[in-house]
Amino acid sequence: MTRIVLPLRLRKILVVLFVTLVVVYFYTLLHEGGHALVGLLAGQTLLGLDLNFITLSAHVEMSGQLAGALRTLQIVAGTGLPLLVWAGFMLAVPRRADAVLELLKTVSTLSVLSSLLPWMAFPLALAAGLRPPIDDVLSFIASSQWSPLVVAGLAAIAYVAGWGLFLRRIEGVRSEVALLVRDEERFARPGEGRTLWSLMAVLALSGAMGLALTAAFPAGRSFEPPPGYRLAATVDLAQEAASGRVVVAFTLSQPAEAGIYVLVKGIDTDYVDLVLEGPGGWRQVILHGEGYQTASDGARFQQRLEAGEYRVILSNKRSPGLITVYLKTE
Repeated sequence: MTRIVLPLRLRKILVVLFVTLVVVYFYTLLHEGGHALVGLLAGQTLLGLDLNFITLSAHVEMSGQLAGALRTLQIVAGTGLPLLVWAGFMLAVPRRADAVLELLKTVSTLSVLSSLLPWMAFPLALAAGLRPPIDDVLSFIASSQWSPLVVAGLAAIAYVAGWGLFLRRIEGVRSEVALLVRDEERFARPGEGRTLWSLMAVLALSGAMGLALTAAFPAGRSFEPPPGYRLAATVDLAQEAASGRVVVAFTLSQPAEAGIYVLVKGIDTDYVDLVLEGPGGWRQVILHGEGYQTASDGARFQQRLEAGEYRVILSNKRSPGLITVYLKTE
């Protein structure tokens, strides 16, 4: 059998691409795993897991409420767990390793420390009066009530400390640059092959685990309103916060069977409250959540109501999520 020998430059390019794939996949797994782990330990239920990093759509779906410090910890765990695993890896491998491990050091450092950049930029944008995209950073600020400048400062400290650790665990910046730019000979040594096969085995095992989890917990459960309900209002929680906002109003001229169905999609909020108010101070909570995160959920209230004017009132913090209200009256 003829053995195929790849040119050194092509071999190096393939190794770089493979190592990058390994790093991006493991970062995605650890990021979503950090959110899920805290939720599971705090009593939430895992509904769905999506590890699709190619389309940047990876996410985890949890059901249940977390408030206070637990909610704050869950938010930061997405960035914190990859950072902790990366630091452990950097401390575990020798300062001078084979080419594949050296490459893994550099690529993982670039990936993990780059995840801290939004934690510096978004709080500064928020402090300047801008409205950056809602993500873990802004959710953390809303949950923790920390000053944006404090969050940006702590992220900057972690960023600088991370690069300091990287520099202490390599033999020099020139050596790392040379490995990336021109040093192909090191990728042909026997040790590199063994390390590469070990990485392939780890990736295959973790990939199989990821596929099993996504199959066991498919993302995107669907909820539909019961028959007889009509669309009354749709609210995008990302647009603005609300306090006592009337989203639906209706009047019953005589006692009648009435119902409210609420469909929630992509919600990740520290506080949301949806209440039905009626005549004589009558009040019924339809939906209430603190540290409420889910991809899809539904809530239903139906009973015979007295004649009078009714209002569905929303109070919420600005956050991701859509709330759709359906109404049924006889």
